[in-house]
Amino acid sequence: YTWEYKLDGFDEDGTYDNFVFYEAEVAKDETWGEMYIYDPDSGSSDPVFIWEWSESVLGVLTMEMQSFDDDPIYIEFVVNPDGSGSLDIYDWYADAWRIVAEYDWTALGNGSYTIYNYDGGSDITGTWSAGTPVLK
Repeated sequence: YTWEYKLDGFDEDGTYDNFVFYEAEVAKDETWGEMYIYDPDSGSSDPVFIWEWSESVLGVLTMEMQSFDDDPIYIEFVVNPDGSGSLDIYDWYADAWRIVAEYDWTALGNGSYTIYNYDGGSDITGTWSAGTPVLK
C-alpha cells in the first residue's frame, strides 16, 4: 500500500505546486514499511526524515529512524521474538555516523547501557534489573 500527502497552494512561507510533503509504503503482508518526510521550505527533493521498519521471517522486528536536519541523528531499534533487544543512537560527525548511546536488554527485562563521551571524559555505563537503573 502507498500513500502520498501533497501540498498545493500557498501560505506565508511560499507557494506549493503538488509538493510531496510525505510518502509512505507498507507491504500487504505487513512485514515492512517506510515513510519519507520532506521539508517544503528547503526547496530540496531530499527527505529530512526517514522511518523504516521490517520484521524478518524469524520474527525479529527492526525499526530505523534517520533525520537529515542541522543535527542529524540515526536510531536503530531491534526487538527479538523473546522480547530481548537493543537500541542504538548515532549522530553525524566528520562525514560518518558515530555511536552516541547503546542499550541492550534480555527477555527478562535486565539490561545495560553505554553513553559515549567524545569530549575527553569517561563513557557512562550502567545496568538495570527489571526496570530499576543502577549506575556504575
